Amino acid sequence: DLPAKLIIKNLDFAVTAKELHEFFSDHPNDHRQKIRLIRVKIHTDKSGRSLGSAEIVFALKSDAMKAMQEYNGVTLDGRPMHIYLDESPKIG
Repeated sequence: DLPAKLIIKNLDFAVTAKELHEFFSDHPNDHRQKIRLIRVKIHTDKSGRSLGSAEIVFALKSDAMKAMQEYNGVTLDGRPMHIYLDESPKIG
């Protein structure tokens, strides 16, 4: 099971990478292991303000797919998240 990247859109501009990390890694995966996130990055403009989107790289694609199914459309800080699998070959 390889790493996979999810793109999260429609985030409230105040959501932080720490909040996303906690939200997406808080539940055990299907193997009763803690979900490992390789990277959580908020997309920002040149001044450092959030653009309302982020990327999350999961250590396991199966965890990423489950998160996308469970949380797409779920409200975080008042806005429904739109979650997509990034199909580009480069994870880093």
